[in-house]
Amino acid sequence: MMAASEGLIKRRTRRVTLGRRVGRDVMSRRYASTSRKPKVILRALRNHFHLFLTGEPRLRSVSLSVSYKCNLSCIHCSAAKFMDRDKPDMGVEDFKRLGNELAKNGAYIVQFTGGEPLLRQDLEDLIAALGPSRFYISVNTNTTLVTPERLRSLKQAGVDNVAISIDVWDAE
Repeated sequence: MMAASEGLIKRRTRRVTLGRRVGRDVMSRRYASTSRKPKVILRALRNHFHLFLTGEPRLRSVSLSVSYKCNLSCIHCSAAKFMDRDKPDMGVEDFKRLGNELAKNGAYIVQFTGGEPLLRQDLEDLIAALGPSRFYISVNTNTTLVTPERLRSLKQAGVDNVAISIDVWDAE
C-alpha cells in the first residue's frame, strides 16, 4: 500500500477557508458526532484546529468500494465498468493498513459502498480491521440482502448508519 505522500491520498489544490469548511462540516456533524466514538469527535476537532492554524484542510470522509460486484444491474450504475474478475478484492490486512493511513490523514467518516457491499460475507471483519472506534461508519446498500440478523451483525461490528439506495420505484 502506498503512503499518502506517494499518491494514495490526493491533496486538494483549491483553497478552503475555515468558514467554508466549518459550514460544510455542520451538515455532517450530527452524523459524525456520537458519544460511542469519542475518537471521531476528537479527530474532527483536530482537523478544524489544523485548518485554523495552517489554512490547510485535512481529509474528512472517504467512500470505499469494498467490491464492484452486485446482485443487481441498474442502468445508471458505473460499478460494473470497474470490476476486474481477475483482481481480488482488498482483504482484512489491507483494511488494517488503510484504517491507519486514513486516521493519520484526518478522516473520521468512512462509507462502505460497492457494487453491493453486503455481498462481502467478511464485511464485518473488514469493518473491525479498519478500526470502528476511530471512524463514523456508514454502509450504502440496495437493501436486497438486508436481514435483521445482518443489521444486528453490522451494528455489533461498529456500523453507525445504513444508507439505502432506492433505484426502482417498482414494489417488486
